[in-house]
Amino acid sequence: MREIDAKYQEILKELDDYYEKFKRETDGTQKRRVLHCIQRALIRSQELGDEKIQIVSQMVELVENRSRQVDSHVELF
Repeated sequence: MREIDAKYQEILKELDDYYEKFKRETDGTQKRRVLHCIQRALIRSQELGDEKIQIVSQMVELVENRSRQVDSHVELF
């Protein structure tokens, strides 16, 4: 999770840089290129978010399975 968070922070810094470039840029073609870079960074951030959700879902499933195992062992005693 920390690794994903670190990557996410890097992307946020990139987005800040791209936004500043976009504000300064006067050429329409260059603005479109910067917007494309912003879009790619946003897509990468979404993918990282999806990855975190998948990891959390797996963790929840593991905890629920372990809880059921403990409950079944308690019933035996």
